[in-house]
Amino acid sequence: MKNHHNNPSVCFSSNSSSGAWQVRGVQISQSRPYWTAINRPVKEDIDKFDIFCFIKKPNLKILNLVKSKNKIAVLDVVDSWAQPGDDLNIFNKDDAADLFRKKWKNLDFDGYIFPTKKMYEDLTPYGAFSTYIYHHYWPKLDAERTPPRRKVFKIGYQGNEDFMGTFINQINKLCPKYNIKFIVNPDNYCDLDVVILFRDGDRNSFLSTNYKSNIKVTNAYAAGIPLLVNKNEYVAHEVDNGNIYFFYDLLSFENQLNKLLNHSIREDISKSFLSNSMAYNIENITKIYEYFFKRVKKV
Repeated sequence: MKNHHNNPSVCFSSNSSSGAWQVRGVQISQSRPYWTAINRPVKEDIDKFDIFCFIKKPNLKILNLVKSKNKIAVLDVVDSWAQPGDDLNIFNKDDAADLFRKKWKNLDFDGYIFPTKKMYEDLTPYGAFSTYIYHHYWPKLDAERTPPRRKVFKIGYQGNEDFMGTFINQINKLCPKYNIKFIVNPDNYCDLDVVILFRDGDRNSFLSTNYKSNIKVTNAYAAGIPLLVNKNEYVAHEVDNGNIYFFYDLLSFENQLNKLLNHSIREDISKSFLSNSMAYNIENITKIYEYFFKRVKKV
């Protein structure tokens, strides 16, 4: 695989077909002509690339083949725990460190990529070459975003509604009071006036609240849509530009929602989000990957 300006050629691979693979494998690989995404590369593919970046769940047979050819192997650890299985047994940073130490013990990786700064700081293997790289936002949002409406008509949640637990019922009861419609996984994300981030039950675990990626925050930034976020979503604090509205129960949720009914406030938030979103567009995030791959190749 030919590259440009001495940039390493990279093959992204995964044992998963999840959203993380699509974002951090397929989409990122399309940003450079000397990168590609092959879910399960075969033997003939190995000689074509300098680096193999495994997303979430590595195929051990492929990893061993890569290492037998003296190629560089990197693990992107995004969402790389059993969900909700591991969630039920991990309660703090020490538990998490022990869990991942066992998962990575016999894996011969030259570097690790973490989806958040906190996960990187908590879990970087001793002596390993590592970094953290945030998710880029959905590229389609550049063409779909719209200015804030004067009135809040729709608030929404993107993801598996089961992860919201019983809180979804409370929101559904609250919304008619304000003549607002609550939508899960809207057909048109940019038609929302406010985006909600929340987890409950088994999904409100240490691993999920501390180590999940920034994708939901970043998409709201790129769409210029105000955010109402459960205060225990660590990554939201990590990338907060000062204009994310946090809540911790239904009362605080309603109080924050009342503030966001103000059109002027939502306009100011939208402008600030759009300004901050530039750091998370696919080109800027790709440059961070590129810099990391160049460094890991030299180690």
